[in-house]
Amino acid sequence: MPLPAFHSALGAGAPDGAVWVDEALTSAGPGFRRAVGRTASQIFGRKGGGIGNGLPMALGAKIATPERPVICLSGDGSAMYSNQTLWTAAKYNVGAVFLIANNGAYHILKGRVLALDGKAKEFHRFVGMDLTEPSLDFIKLAESMGVDAARVYSPDELETCLAEAARGGKPYLIDAIVKPAPWANRRRSYEGKRYSGRFSAQDGQAFSDDGEVRALE
Repeated sequence: MPLPAFHSALGAGAPDGAVWVDEALTSAGPGFRRAVGRTASQIFGRKGGGIGNGLPMALGAKIATPERPVICLSGDGSAMYSNQTLWTAAKYNVGAVFLIANNGAYHILKGRVLALDGKAKEFHRFVGMDLTEPSLDFIKLAESMGVDAARVYSPDELETCLAEAARGGKPYLIDAIVKPAPWANRRRSYEGKRYSGRFSAQDGQAFSDDGEVRALE
């Protein structure tokens, strides 16, 4: 689902007073904070360039505020740094919701190497940064550690699933399939082709300003 619709569903599905842990990196940002800011009691994030602390931070937030729903918004790459958190949540019945913004890549790393203006940008190839072949299966991963899980593809599915999970009182994982974030608001070239929208780190694709994917021409 496009990120604007993803963010809107988060705001609609989250209960009032929720505590949020934000480690979604390229799938969060100002759009996420605008969507949930009016109803959230607290939003925790990170400092510096390290990733992987989102899932365990949500455990701490839930233990500290057991009376409030706690939702961790994490990227798929970030979640792989500390996925053993799911086992701990199941072992001690820490009822946080782990919401994975799944774009199938270490998208933040693609942005970093593009900024270096080197060969990755020239050839648009990203070694070891796509979480595909095989793709990560967060449903099987969660269930193997004792945590119930669901995969959602649309904003309506996400809104309903998030509302139910936040009320459930048990650890729960939601695997939300999202489109990668656009990288820049300026024109970029790729193999002599130009596109007037915003460039994406997906091969041969770009995002228009309405969030839809279009092929480079």
